[in-house]
Amino acid sequence: METVMWGTLVLFALVLTGNFLYRKKPFPGGLTSAGAMVLIWLTGRSWLSMLIQSGKDTTLLGFYVYPAVPVIQLILSVLAAGGMIVSAVMFLRRRHTNKE
Repeated sequence: METVMWGTLVLFALVLTGNFLYRKKPFPGGLTSAGAMVLIWLTGRSWLSMLIQSGKDTTLLGFYVYPAVPVIQLILSVLAAGGMIVSAVMFLRRRHTNKE
């Protein structure tokens, strides 16, 4: 159940990131993206502990047993990293244009 909670928080953080970036607020967008990365790590750790407790194969976070979970984790990680990159670029552009 803990894994579902962390995963839901990841989705919420990524939606917030998209909202902040859409509204041209790169600093909060970067913070929520970084928070999403931490939550993704917590989700993976919780998923791994669930696999260990149930006695299932833990190779690649249970890819051979539940192939969707690591793929979803990867997609969420790419989205969070992309949000951080877009936030950094927006922040640097804004800072660069304000100097001139």
